[in-house]
Formats: sequence, structure tokens, C-alpha cells
Amino acid sequence: MLTQAFHHTFPAPIWRLVCEQAPAEDGLLLAEIRTGGMLPDERTLRLETLGLPHGEPGWLGENALPWSATVLQIWYGLALYHRFDNARLPVPTALGCLDLRSGEVRWEWPGHALVRTDGRWVAVRRTADPAAQPVVFRLADGEAVQEPVPEPSESAALHFPVSYPPDSPHRPVIDRYLRNTAGIEPIGPVGYLEIGDKLLFSYTVDEGSDSFRSYVRVADRRRQLWLQLPIGREPMAQPPPDSVILSQLGETAAFFVWQRQLVLQTQPTELVSFYL
Repeated sequence: MLTQAFHHTFPAPIWRLVCEQAPAEDGLLLAEIRTGGMLPDERTLRLETLGLPHGEPGWLGENALPWSATVLQIWYGLALYHRFDNARLPVPTALGCLDLRSGEVRWEWPGHALVRTDGRWVAVRRTADPAAQPVVFRLADGEAVQEPVPEPSESAALHFPVSYPPDSPHRPVIDRYLRNTAGIEPIGPVGYLEIGDKLLFSYTVDEGSDSFRSYVRVADRRRQLWLQLPIGREPMAQPPPDSVILSQLGETAAFFVWQRQLVLQTQPTELVSFYL
């Protein structure tokens, strides 16, 4: 079995998780918790951070950002976020930077959206003119600079599974492996990731009597089982659509790996992490 790194329970269901992308021994994991009713003044956006690798509770803020905001990326303790203040138009109304250690907004650029960042320089575009040349500025203070647009870069610390739908040409190989090694017949998409000698899967199965359940499974290349854990809610009356499986951790599917550490959501309010 894998050694547990931490277990944390939030006061309400997790809306979205964002993990720090800068490679370092320590990092931050941020959870967006949204509560409230239909009226704007009844809504609350609560942000909580956990320190990685051990999951220590860190900064906590309610309404540090408006309910319409959502965090995009985290670099060196700084969170880039979009605001969506116009409910009629699903486009960003501003790009901003929140310091997750002080809880202060460092800067905002109204009318701009994120193009990309490498953790030092940030490229943005005007939402009113998306075809225009991107503007580049410093992440730390939001000051415009005469620098080239940063190249797309993948985080060396952060890894996400690839989702393989049933019609994927690679799916028969995955199905055959799960069937031959564990007798598993997955339905819907399957998430798959390789980290070192570990093979990580997320999948949903029909457990009979109109009951379906999702799992995360970790095995190695010698077919030794290290973890098999149910995720999400109790067994479901019908299989979840693809969008639900892919949105259990925001845009990160059913799990992700930071450094050599697996992070997954076992319940709507609970996170569990294991060392790989």
C-alpha cells in the first residue's frame, strides 16, 4: 500500500483545485469553495491553501476575490485569476494577481485575459481585440515590459492524467490491461498516467443492481497493486457523464500528481494524498 501524505476535509464541497506549478520542494494547493444562493449578495467564495507535501492548512480567505473570479495558475505563491463580472458574457472582465501569503491583490488588468506565463513573465490579450499582439508584463508587479511573449512551458512538478474515451484508438489496450490484470470492465472515459514504475488509472464500473462507482487505481509494471480507492460520492444510480468525471477536480480530472505525490478527491469535501 502507498503511504498516506495527508487527509483534509473542507467545510463545503470543493469547486476547483489549483496546484502550484513552480518546481520546488514545497508548494501550495488551493481549493475554491463556493457557497450561497441565487442572489449575488448570498454568494461566498472561500479560498483555502494547503502546504505541500504534508497538507498543512495555510492561508484562508473569504471574499478575498469576488464570487465571479476563478484562479487559473499559481507560481511562487502568486495566483493568477480571471474575473467574470458580466453574467451575460462568458468572457473575462479582468486578469489579476493574488498573493496567497498575504491575501492581498497585487494588481489587476481590466479588460485583459491570460495568454500564458512562465512564472516570471505574463502574456495577456485585450478581450475586446483577441487578434491583437499580446502584451507582456512582470508577474510580480504587473508592470508592462518589452520582453518577448513567453514560450509555452509544462511544469516539471505537476502531472495530469490523459482521458481516453471509449472511442479512443488507444482504449482497447487500456481495457485489455485492466481486464487481464484486475478483471475490470470500465465504462465511460478512463484516465491514465505513468509516473516512474507506477501506472495510475481512474475509471467507472457497473457494480450491478443499477449501481455505478468510480475508482482510482495504482499498480506497477510488475502488476503489483498499490492502491484502489473509491472516489466521489456513494454508488450512483447511473454512470456519470464524461463532463462530471473530468470536472471532479476542476480541470484536472479525477487526480493529479505533484512531484511524486498523488492527490485525489475521495468525497466532495475531502482530499487525500499518497506518496508514490
